[in-house]
Amino acid sequence: MGYRRQIGLLGLLLGMLLSLPAAGDEIRIIPMISIKEEYNDNLYFEKSSGLSDFITTASPGLKLERNTERLKAGMTARLDERIYVDNTDLNATDQDYQGNIGYALSPRFSLGATAGFTRDSSPDREIETTGLVMNALKRDRQKFGGSGRYAISETTLTSFSADYTKDHYENNSPSQSNPYFRDMEAKNANLLFIHDLSAVLPATKGRASLGYANYRYVDSTIDNYTAMVGFGRAFHELWNVIVDAGVRYTPSQYETSQYQFVPPFSFVLVTNTVQTQGWGGVGNAVVSYKDDISSIDFSLNHDIMAASGRTGASERTSVGIRMSRRFAYEFTGLFSSGYFMNKSDTGQYSAQAIDEQTLYITPGIRYNFTTDMSMDVSYTYTRTAYQEGSDSDADRNLVMVRFSMQYPLFE
Repeated sequence: MGYRRQIGLLGLLLGMLLSLPAAGDEIRIIPMISIKEEYNDNLYFEKSSGLSDFITTASPGLKLERNTERLKAGMTARLDERIYVDNTDLNATDQDYQGNIGYALSPRFSLGATAGFTRDSSPDREIETTGLVMNALKRDRQKFGGSGRYAISETTLTSFSADYTKDHYENNSPSQSNPYFRDMEAKNANLLFIHDLSAVLPATKGRASLGYANYRYVDSTIDNYTAMVGFGRAFHELWNVIVDAGVRYTPSQYETSQYQFVPPFSFVLVTNTVQTQGWGGVGNAVVSYKDDISSIDFSLNHDIMAASGRTGASERTSVGIRMSRRFAYEFTGLFSSGYFMNKSDTGQYSAQAIDEQTLYITPGIRYNFTTDMSMDVSYTYTRTAYQEGSDSDADRNLVMVRFSMQYPLFE
């Protein structure tokens, strides 16, 4: 039912994309395909020597875009056919469908909407976004949201956003020996105010935001309320900095089961609901640099965040950096790295403890044969430290070669 609902939402976005009247239409239809070959020496991030394999992924897709002075809209559909040389039981067809639409009702007021459906199965599907290691269970993810921007005055802007995410893991039940990989629902809402402070501080904008998140699992529910203040500033037209910091209030409840003695000779399994609450700090920072040949993006974030598949949320601190430099018209050097700390004590934000630290480092190169044809080569080293101790680290080496091509029609 969720799959059909999501496809229906994408169909609605497509209908809106094609039916809205506007002058100066630009409609693009872009078929695309990529072929990726990987060597992975630890498929499941096991602590001792793990399974290794060669993986071929063929990814045909189609992109549809429509842009006007007021309308920005697009849809993308892609299949990922994953083929393992030795571990053929892991072969899978992953899917990704995304749609977005934005419309400016006036120069001061604009609205937007997104919808998406993803079916994925790779154990490393969240390494670069949450730092959490998964297994090869298929996951269906529905996600849709809305947003808006309104200029209150020439110096004050407000924006709002809300989104809903639902994760479902196939063929998974609480009776399995692995306690992780539970279904999840996440709701997020955020209200942001930005005020130009250039009259006092050159090229500086003040920021204030309020946020709410609700994470719902099989046996736990977490609410998270946040309030932050900060600033954004541009330096020399090349550097931009955004810093926000504030507090959070996090009430949660979870269920515990234990055996209770019933006289004279029996025990009964009893389920209790436990409620907790706590305060803490939250914050994020973004530093970016961009010129004609180079770009750098550095990010830092700390908050209570969803832990997909686990039994609750986690307190996550993440640091990331992405860099690129074009050495010639065809040749670009790439580098990305991230470090994640996911922690939650038993009964804090999760029915079971979460304590994982993950580091990944990815240098790579890209060669552009044309504007629509390229090849990427990269190496990724990943280390995950689990809660058992320093001797329980898992290391993975991944070598990747990918050829990508697209062919815009009617151009």
